[in-house]
Amino acid sequence: FFGFVQVITYTILVMQQKLYAEALVNVFYFVTMIIGLISWLSNYNSEESEVEARALSAKGWIISAMAFVLCTIGSYFILRATNDTQPFMDAVSAIPAFIAQILMITRYREQWAYWLVVNITTLIVWINVKDWCMIALYVFWIINCFYGYVKWSK
Repeated sequence: FFGFVQVITYTILVMQQKLYAEALVNVFYFVTMIIGLISWLSNYNSEESEVEARALSAKGWIISAMAFVLCTIGSYFILRATNDTQPFMDAVSAIPAFIAQILMITRYREQWAYWLVVNITTLIVWINVKDWCMIALYVFWIINCFYGYVKWSK
């Protein structure tokens, strides 16, 4: 429930800042949270109260990294053609968010590396806007990435 509220309120906030890729990512989050919930429930280990995590292969890393680079470049040029206020940073934060969300739904622990990229670049976006509440939130989420990776790697 809280995830859905967060997605809706954050989408409104980023639309006000004209960060269109961030808004699109949050629409994607809204839809994929439902899919993720179903996936996680079907892979839940009730004895340990955890979802069973998986690890990406070397091929998976290469594919996800290539998708990150190519889609980021394409997104930058699309966003540059709009009135997006930070097209490069918006592209660099949005594309790994799509990848991280897909990896999270499919229970790969490497999602945390992509979430770290998302959170660091989005932190820079909010520093540029000088929104101190969002800066604090993203600092917290950066710390959470390290915690999540350790927890999912056990």
